[in-house]
Amino acid sequence: MDTDRWAIALSQLELLAQDESSRIRMRVAQVLKPLNDPTAHTILNGLRQDPDLKVVAATWSNPLEKEGKS
Repeated sequence: MDTDRWAIALSQLELLAQDESSRIRMRVAQVLKPLNDPTAHTILNGLRQDPDLKVVAATWSNPLEKEGKS
């Protein structure tokens, strides 16, 4: 993916991280979690302060890690 598209995608995810729907914010966390990108990490750190604990959990949890399959 070229740099411009990557920046646009992260920008859109940053907007979605502020969505009023906790389900959207939770999905954003799941999408960002595996990315090795400073902007993605910044967005994830913000989501770790979310008032909905399910969103916070999504920033940390990985079901495959719990089973030892990651």
